[in-house]
Amino acid sequence: MTAVLASYERLTNSHAAKMGTAAWLVLLAVALPNLTMLRVIELAVLLAAFALMPQAFVLLHQIDPGEEDAAFRAARMLQPTAAALAAVSFFLPQGPGAAALAAPWAAVCGLVSLSGLLRFRRHGIGSFEQAAVRAGMLLLSVGGSGLVQSRLGMQPFGFVEPIVLLTAVHYHFTAFFAPLIAASTLRAIAKTNSILRAPGRAATAGLITATPLLALGFICSNEVKVAAAILLTGSLFVLGLVAIATIPRFTDWKARALLGVSSASLVAGMVLGAVFAITEFRGNLALSIPEMAWSHGILNGLGFAACGLTGWNLAFAKERGNL
Repeated sequence: MTAVLASYERLTNSHAAKMGTAAWLVLLAVALPNLTMLRVIELAVLLAAFALMPQAFVLLHQIDPGEEDAAFRAARMLQPTAAALAAVSFFLPQGPGAAALAAPWAAVCGLVSLSGLLRFRRHGIGSFEQAAVRAGMLLLSVGGSGLVQSRLGMQPFGFVEPIVLLTAVHYHFTAFFAPLIAASTLRAIAKTNSILRAPGRAATAGLITATPLLALGFICSNEVKVAAAILLTGSLFVLGLVAIATIPRFTDWKARALLGVSSASLVAGMVLGAVFAITEFRGNLALSIPEMAWSHGILNGLGFAACGLTGWNLAFAKERGNL
């Protein structure tokens, strides 16, 4: 019965991902005639909400299987409606109305974080991969609250747009989706190449550690912020190289192509991220925030996260013999 339910949940999430991708493409078409830097960041949030979260739910089942708790089930059920309401919030000016429409998405993120906490409580640390995924689940709630703060027009700790909305993006893509992809990479390494296990685990640990350190640095210390940014970009750069080495083990050309694009996008995006962090510390930015949104943001969102989540789901489905 458990296996049947798991198969049904994967099918449901897969359907939600397809419908969500179609909805996001419609929003992209609407935005294209007046595509500004802020609109690109908004589209990144909605890409996560509509298309990538259902993919992440499927992949999470692969890395951290077991009995599904009520919080996770509620997050899955609320996700499509909450994503649609979040999209509507961007058609309203900042204020209580827009924030109220974004609040259900914050609830989805909070439920995922609660599920991560419950998993730690019930099962302890678990494997290295499961611990990484559960830590990412805990951090996702920051992304949801960041979206509400952005739509409300808040300026937490004195930060203004687009930094507030970029925080929401960061805690969806880097804090949650990236650990899922990292854990998937480590799972593949365990079956093929033990030499890559140490750098893969070090990169994953760096990713999880750097995310809260980066937030602390933004609030307290420019030096901590730059050090955390370098740790984060370095960890993801190594993860990208390790992921590239895992691609040849898969026989399905679609999975290999998607994972190849994901890994290459991650490496390229982290090079840009390192350049931005170092030059910001020196006071002579080589790339502006708008340029980072167009280059690093698109590489991270469409290249790394979208192709990575889809590629790993496809690869694991082939392993199960479902496709």
